[in-house]
Amino acid sequence: MKEIKQRLKNGGRILFYSLLAAPIYAYLTFYFVYPIICPLPVGVYLYTGYLYIIYSLVIGMILGIFMESAQDGFLAVILASIIGYILSVFYFTMPSYLYGYGIYSSDIMVFTYIQYSFLLLFFYILFGLIGLLFGGYFRDKLE
Repeated sequence: MKEIKQRLKNGGRILFYSLLAAPIYAYLTFYFVYPIICPLPVGVYLYTGYLYIIYSLVIGMILGIFMESAQDGFLAVILASIIGYILSVFYFTMPSYLYGYGIYSSDIMVFTYIQYSFLLLFFYILFGLIGLLFGGYFRDKLE
């Protein structure tokens, strides 16, 4: 019974931190495809790709500092990246559904959006895991 309780506690922690980081990943992905529409600037246009690497490292470091286990942090980074990417597709299709033009958010538009932003998912996972290692190192040094 204690093992089930501990697994549920770890699962809740993983889900909490991944849902906390997912909107950040979603906004970054949407900004990458449509930088003119977004109200909060992410960075200077020429250096946006480098800033995405830095943002992924920082998010991974923050998750690495707060997560006690490296395995839980690994799951949180992957889950947050995937949920954030799916949420960015929802951000993309939301205006057409709000204005009642659901037919205009066709599969071609969604696949074009995915075509422009699919590599970001791999960048988020790869550099998030590297940041997770740095965050775990900093957590160990702080203790």
